[in-house]
Amino acid sequence: MIKSTATFDPEDGYYHNGVTRVCFYVVNSPLFNAFILFVIVMNTVVLSVDKHPEFDEDVQELFKIMNTIFTIVFTFEVVVKIIGVGARGFC
Repeated sequence: MIKSTATFDPEDGYYHNGVTRVCFYVVNSPLFNAFILFVIVMNTVVLSVDKHPEFDEDVQELFKIMNTIFTIVFTFEVVVKIIGVGARGFC
């Protein structure tokens, strides 16, 4: 697993906000990283079976819904990481 190199510095004014501290601990949590890795694998599976063979319209609609859910999860991940480690730490 990829581990964050960001360190928590209690003297840094950036971490005086409670939300920032919570996001920092969430981003560095092995459970969070395992969940994101699971979502990446599931997204890959859905994208790989999306076009071939052709599925019924109900299954295609399910794929669209799942892709929307994956997009929301990945957006949430980026927002939490940017808040937790800062823009410089994220980049």
